[in-house]
Amino acid sequence: MDMSSDYRPDQVGQEFDLGYDVDGYQRKERVAAVVECPTCQTRVVLVAETEEWEQREDGTWQHSGWGPANGVCCDNLIVDFCDSREVYRLPPKE
Repeated sequence: MDMSSDYRPDQVGQEFDLGYDVDGYQRKERVAAVVECPTCQTRVVLVAETEEWEQREDGTWQHSGWGPANGVCCDNLIVDFCDSREVYRLPPKE
């Protein structure tokens, strides 16, 4: 699922609390960066999601860390790791 299309470039740095899922895990998203698509040069918003949690006393899991930010454009998955940015070609849609 491409969450990057749900956000705007002017939201870089903003965090969005999506609440808790049915399993008690808190979900957040953060607009991490805006990059240029290597294929069409369109601006692409990269979004990071919760990837680390800490368990609370009530049994729920609270956000404690982010996964890599990513976005999709022109069948490219653009991923922003802590030390590099990678572009992966997605398989063609059927």
